[in-house]
Amino acid sequence: MTNAIGAIFEFGTFRLDAAKRLLTRGGVSINIPPKTFDLLFLLVENRGRVLTKKELMEALWPQTFVEDANLSFQVSALRKTLGGDGAEWVETLPRYGYRFAGEILEVNAQPAPEPIDWKPVESIVEPEPPPAAHPQLRLPFYYWAITGFLAVMALALAALHFSEATPAEHAVSFQISPPDLVTTQDVDTIAVSPNGDRVLFTGERPDGGTQLWMRPLDSLNATAITGTELVDAAFWSPDGRSIGFFAAGKLKRMDLQSGTTQTICDVPRSRTSSGSWSRDGVILFRTNERPEIFRVAATGGQPEAVTHLNLTSHEVRHSAPQFLPDGRHFIYFVQSELPENSGIFVGSLDGSPSQRLTNSSANAEYTRVGDRDYLLFARDTNLMGQAFDTERRELLGTAFVVAPRLLIGSGGGHPRAALSVSRNGVLAYRSHVDTGSTNLVWIDRGGKHLGSVGESGEFSNPSLSPDGKKLIISRMDPQIRTRDLWLQDFTSGAFSRFTFNTADETNPIWSPDGRRIAYEAFHDGVIDVYEKDIAGGSAPRLLLHTNEHKYIHEWTPDGQQLLFRMGISTWALPAAGGKLLGPYAMDNLRVSPNGKWVAYTSKQSGRPEVYVQSFPPSGGEWQISTMGGIEPSWRGDGKELYYTNGDALYAVHVKTDGPVFEPGPVKPLFTVRLERTDRRSRYQATNNGQRFLMNVPRETSSPITISTSWLPQPAR
Repeated sequence: MTNAIGAIFEFGTFRLDAAKRLLTRGGVSINIPPKTFDLLFLLVENRGRVLTKKELMEALWPQTFVEDANLSFQVSALRKTLGGDGAEWVETLPRYGYRFAGEILEVNAQPAPEPIDWKPVESIVEPEPPPAAHPQLRLPFYYWAITGFLAVMALALAALHFSEATPAEHAVSFQISPPDLVTTQDVDTIAVSPNGDRVLFTGERPDGGTQLWMRPLDSLNATAITGTELVDAAFWSPDGRSIGFFAAGKLKRMDLQSGTTQTICDVPRSRTSSGSWSRDGVILFRTNERPEIFRVAATGGQPEAVTHLNLTSHEVRHSAPQFLPDGRHFIYFVQSELPENSGIFVGSLDGSPSQRLTNSSANAEYTRVGDRDYLLFARDTNLMGQAFDTERRELLGTAFVVAPRLLIGSGGGHPRAALSVSRNGVLAYRSHVDTGSTNLVWIDRGGKHLGSVGESGEFSNPSLSPDGKKLIISRMDPQIRTRDLWLQDFTSGAFSRFTFNTADETNPIWSPDGRRIAYEAFHDGVIDVYEKDIAGGSAPRLLLHTNEHKYIHEWTPDGQQLLFRMGISTWALPAAGGKLLGPYAMDNLRVSPNGKWVAYTSKQSGRPEVYVQSFPPSGGEWQISTMGGIEPSWRGDGKELYYTNGDALYAVHVKTDGPVFEPGPVKPLFTVRLERTDRRSRYQATNNGQRFLMNVPRETSSPITISTSWLPQPAR
């Protein structure tokens, strides 16, 4: 295995970027689970060589006992990701192992740094021993935190200290964590100083109190800033000598050398406040209380609105202002009820009409590297970058991925990316860090968390009973690492195991009468469809066996057909038996409660979108989502349709009783962090559409990544 964390491989129309953990096909990003990505990377790096099952399992699940079914499942998932049956790329050698069969071109590789344990200067640094077993299969250290890299940081940041110079040519990337017993919030403020030598972040103490912390990037320690208690957010003055911050209903400024604080104006308290300070002494800010952006003098005064909502575009909020170099224009994030109208805009202090730059799912940042300006922004969950002409106020060239899995928190329905960049290109951001566990959380239509169901666990594919009184869900066994089905009774509170086979059992679906559960089980190298009664101790019944994997969608409302995917098409299994119906070129089907319409996902436009057509499918269709969408579902009365895109849940009022389907405008309901997975379902709506049960990943507080080398490198 080549020792390269920066390797980029191309095979067919696919491109695998190891450092960014990104797989694209024809330039379009492909959603691939982490373990499946690791398997692909192992096979690609060991191309042409047969990897035994034992080797693969030891590399993918180190020091963990797992059954062969886990590896078979991952191979199956990988083949599905690569399209068709995947045999073109992943070859099976029966009873032995697997081999990557396609031709691969390695277009770029950068040597991976050896892990180093850094100690204080006066200590002796002992080199780490090389890995022991299977060095050719050692997984790359994608997330290694080089937290003590003082000597390299000093060299890289010397040219940045109190200057506006370009980042050092030998740039570095490392991570910093908050002090012991201090955590960083999901909706937090990261603020890199204008010259890139310090970073501010909001820290939360065990007692729930918040305070600003400052970390010089040439130091191992962060220092709490006295006088910033109860802080919500912070930003820097243009000279880096002062900070502005929101705390206890006030917008304040602090001189960092003397520690003196001045109140600029009163503001409502808000977890998603944001501000920007110009060289001319003007501060732009926003809070949750008002949807517009306001301006105020840095010396104090009465705030006045500088932006106004465009109601014809269904705008609901402006946020995250940041001044451009001329001090008159600024970028800001526009949130709209119509996803296609949300994005990054350029505004002006003189009230000139704003202009749209690009679509985005959260706030953006401006920076300059060398002699070129760039815009950094969030798109779905990726941190993107694109060249930016600040004089003409337009983007240039093609956007590129800076980092995947950008952390985007949400407070009051307002998305905020954990992102900041200095004026000379020192970037700070946070990423999602999954623990593997999830929480089942009830959330209302306004995004308010109403409580959790049970304890955390490795849950997937929740399914509410037709009467809403029970829940069936897959749960991973922590010992043997296969999934079983568990039944939750909301009335009694009982949580009991429903299936008992050692095989992997998942994706449960209620029958319309609430008496049976259909589900998938992995037996003898293939996924088949089974059924089991809720009442009594009856044994599972095999509904469908073929040599291909099956993936259940749902029962039709009359209970006469079970819809499922087999291969690349969807089929219908008649309840009365007989020949399969189909195939249908659609995915994730959901039939309306009256049985007349079917909502589904299709990639016919190049990315997943939600469509509706008559049922049984006739060919004519209505496109519901326009900026991407998956996981459609219906309200119990069929008058509303839901779907997800990124971390947002959307709703569409629809009319389904007439001869023609009539969709209304798309409206965002709320954002909540969701799993990055291709599983069937991550949420369930109650019949009245007032509450949603969300399967939310349980994540740790991720460290802050600092990077001075985030521009794409030309292929060699």
